[in-house]
Amino acid sequence: MAETKVYPTDVALSAASGKMLCASFDAVHEIVTDLAGWPVMTHHMASDELMDAVQAKVVRQVSWMPGAIENMPDFAYETRAEAEAAVRAYTARIAAAHGETVELDLGEPLPPLGLFAGLDR
Repeated sequence: MAETKVYPTDVALSAASGKMLCASFDAVHEIVTDLAGWPVMTHHMASDELMDAVQAKVVRQVSWMPGAIENMPDFAYETRAEAEAAVRAYTARIAAAHGETVELDLGEPLPPLGLFAGLDR
């Protein structure tokens, strides 16, 4: 039986979109590490290879995710407070439409990255 884990919708959306849409970097780091299947260092998250593979794992499993990403606002606002309010409103709409959590199959581990992968960015 495959291992699954439940994540808040905004955390899964953050992992799938590459945008920080939740209040906790630790939560995004956790979902990336879980889906990678090996201990991800924070600098690894700068690797397009890793993040593209994580995004693919989420998008494949959550049928509404591609549309949510495609229709995501650009969040370009005058102030940080306006941007934060817009992100909260967007994630609240998504959660209202699709639920507060998503369950993901962690699947097979992704190919591990080298120790220094992601530092070259």
